[in-house]
Amino acid sequence: MDSNFYMRVVETMAEGLAVADAHANLVFVNDALCRLSGYDRQDLIGRASATFIVPRFRSEFDHQLELRGEGQAEPYETTIVSREGREIPVLVSPQPLYDPNGGFSGSFAVVSEVSARRRTETERDVISEIIRGVVETSNLDELLALVHESLRRVIYAENCFVALLDEASDMIQFPYFADQYDARQEPISRGKTCTDFVLRTGQPLLLTETLFQDLVARGEVELVGPSSPSWMGVPLTTPARTIGVLAVQHYQDEGAFSEQDLEFFGSVGGHIALAIERKRAEEQLHASRELYSNVVESMSDGVVVLDKSFRFLSWNRAREELTDTPREVVLRNGELPWEIFPHLADLGVDQMMKGAMEGELQRATNLNHELTNGMSLVTHETYRPLRGAEGDIQGVVG
Repeated sequence: MDSNFYMRVVETMAEGLAVADAHANLVFVNDALCRLSGYDRQDLIGRASATFIVPRFRSEFDHQLELRGEGQAEPYETTIVSREGREIPVLVSPQPLYDPNGGFSGSFAVVSEVSARRRTETERDVISEIIRGVVETSNLDELLALVHESLRRVIYAENCFVALLDEASDMIQFPYFADQYDARQEPISRGKTCTDFVLRTGQPLLLTETLFQDLVARGEVELVGPSSPSWMGVPLTTPARTIGVLAVQHYQDEGAFSEQDLEFFGSVGGHIALAIERKRAEEQLHASRELYSNVVESMSDGVVVLDKSFRFLSWNRAREELTDTPREVVLRNGELPWEIFPHLADLGVDQMMKGAMEGELQRATNLNHELTNGMSLVTHETYRPLRGAEGDIQGVVG
């Protein structure tokens, strides 16, 4: 069969085919590769193969070229840039070419587009990991580190940070900060940084050098820190407000991020915002509980709290002093009040507690207690229902 036959076979291939010389310059491409890349054949022939590779993948591409020369070529994935600037994930299946003397003379490779389904599946897996982390991880530092590591599976995330607005001080703080050049980032005042721009607008920002210069000219932002030709930030937004920003940046490649990256990044930001808001709510609840506990412990009146089964939940310091009974005695075994203090039934205190559990305020004065330790005391006692947020009775406060 003549060479024209093989040429027709090559041109009818659905996959792209590229042939390069020993210096990795293209010497032949088929129609399928032209369609995939958007370039005409004359635009491709003679150019270095690496010029069509997204910059952040070029070091791996160079490594693969070395492997071809050593006869160790294996299929691998990379990303090329189309004539229109679109990033296209591809699978490259290379083979070395040798001259009649066995010397390496170049290579050819079948190039096929990686289905968008693969990225979608990876994004879905990463989102699932993050949601699981939000549910299972109570430590915010651990969660943000998990998110950062998960992001690396989809986008370039070497430089990644979370910025939160402290409304009390009007400062921007950085609970998570990973960067090639800076070990940490101290809190900064509100200003005209890209981070503050996202905070102010509540809108995601895919920043290139050209757009950055435009924002500078409009007085929207100013350069703070090392210049980043590619910066991407999304607002951390709760139903009530924007609380911060999730951002990544690349210090060399202006085309490091795409609109698809921005959309994915925004969905991650939504989960982080909810996790941070939940963490803050838990901290506020803990602070409130600690405050109320301190108030109850500081009261001169003896206070007791019972659950719905009439088991002791709380026995404050004043109650200890009035009865000369440590709280450990009443809390340790889950006994009922009238089991620990049998005389309560004689005084009708047990009925007061039960009445309060039914929703009725109970009061009694001048109750004479004869304790088993020989102490005597006269008390005025009040018992009322302990209600939950929905008004349901959850216990008794005495």
